Formats: sequence, structure tokens, C-alpha cells
Amino acid sequence: MTGYVDTDGDGRWDVRLTDTDGDGTADGASSL
Repeated sequence: MTGYVDTDGDGRWDVRLTDTDGDGTADGASSL
């Protein structure tokens, strides 16, 4: 699962969150 977050409200994704073990909780984040 991969999710994206807009942290500064400009309408563009800033951070990509990844759930590598499938437990429903993001366990990795990387800047876009």
C-alpha cells in the first residue's frame, strides 16, 4: 500500500507513505 500526503496545503503531494508489511500502518516515508 502506498499513500500520499500534502503537508503544506499547496495541492501537490509532498510525502509518500508506504506500508511494507501490510499491517495497515505506514512504516516508511520519503519526500517527493
